[in-house]
Amino acid sequence: MKTAELTNARLDWATARATRKTVRLVRDGGFGIPFGTWYVVTDGGHPYSPTVQGGVTFKLLDNWITTLCSPRDGYWWAHAGNHLGEGLTPAEAVCRAIVASQLGDEVELPLELL
Repeated sequence: MKTAELTNARLDWATARATRKTVRLVRDGGFGIPFGTWYVVTDGGHPYSPTVQGGVTFKLLDNWITTLCSPRDGYWWAHAGNHLGEGLTPAEAVCRAIVASQLGDEVELPLELL
């Protein structure tokens, strides 16, 4: 799937992979997530969702992002090295930039997320 099209759990999973975090997919609900929805958790069983968890996003921003700019035509954009990520939120832009810089413009996803 194209990095620019990743959202939600797909983008969370790809971001974890790009930053070499060990995570797994869970589909049992909990943590305010509707039952039956796939989501990403760490080895400790805690949700990992940089697309919605501001604290996680800020750590990524500090460690990986060289530039984050406010909306242009409704989109935020971020640079990780020479790679650009765009998104409707700063978190989407940050995650897409990191994924593009580490995994490229296309990402293979686990079957559960297709």
